[in-house]
Parts: sequence; structure tokens; C-alpha cells
Amino acid sequence: QGLAGALLNTFMQIGGAVVLALVTAVVEAGQRTNRGDPLAGYGLGTGVIVATVLVGLGAALLLRHRPDSRDH
Repeated sequence: QGLAGALLNTFMQIGGAVVLALVTAVVEAGQRTNRGDPLAGYGLGTGVIVATVLVGLGAALLLRHRPDSRDH
């Protein structure tokens, strides 16, 4: 349980850092493209966050409901 908890925390930290860097890059690119709009890029940045959450949810559901080979 200790190893599983440590791995979970490690992946949460790494995943958070990677997604934060990606969202920051997307928002910055949107703001550079449209300098007149102070909210430019935030819609796409929010889309990246939502997509990341949905992918993580899908992966968790697939891992949770996969058939166990010991059941046969």
C-alpha cells in the first residue's frame, strides 16, 4: 500500500506539472495571436483541461472494469 500511495502521489505531481505547462503554453499562444482580447486563449486552455480530465476518467474506468484473467 505504501508503494501504491507513493506512485499515486508521484504521478499526480508530475501530471499536474505537465498539464499546467501545456495549458500555460496554449493560453500564451492564444494571447499572442489576439493581443486585443485579454481572455484570448483561455477557452482553448479550458478545453485542454477538460480533455485531460475526460481521458483520465476513461482510463480509470477501463482499468477498473477490465476482466481479470484469474476469473476463468
